[in-house]
Amino acid sequence: MIKTKTRTDGLIRTYSDAGKMIQKVGTDEFYDVAIDLASARYSYTETDIDSEISDSEALEIITGGDSA
Repeated sequence: MIKTKTRTDGLIRTYSDAGKMIQKVGTDEFYDVAIDLASARYSYTETDIDSEISDSEALEIITGGDSA
């Protein structure tokens, strides 16, 4: 299932809670975790492709180890 959370810095974090990659609707773009400006209003769908890294690993990479 797709999960979306607003981070403390105002950015929107979108990911699959099932460990799958997500795809930006209308594009060929696939992500483990998407981080967007709130004004971007992108939509994502969950794929059947296993994520290359866990969402916690991706979060650590994106935030430099800080929880958001």
